[in-house]
Amino acid sequence: MAWEVDDKKALKNIDPGLSETALMNYNSWVNNIRNGGLHPKEAAEAIGDANYKRMKGTSKNVQQFEIRLNGSDRVSFILDKDTVYVLQIGGHS
Repeated sequence: MAWEVDDKKALKNIDPGLSETALMNYNSWVNNIRNGGLHPKEAAEAIGDANYKRMKGTSKNVQQFEIRLNGSDRVSFILDKDTVYVLQIGGHS
């Protein structure tokens, strides 16, 4: 399956305190999805200790997840069919 990543809105509102390491991990995760064809979970595993998990409190119809970029920064996103909609880059969800 070919995955798409829609992160246009999230990139406009990226956390200004995001570390260089976190940004590198984010870019690696996105590249693993876009160019490597990996499922978002596999792409998270490829960057290391990303702790891919489904967000608590989301309905069964909404598949919202987050990954850890570093000790304090996360990426939250929604999976819908073959598209990853990035909601937030940096900070905690």
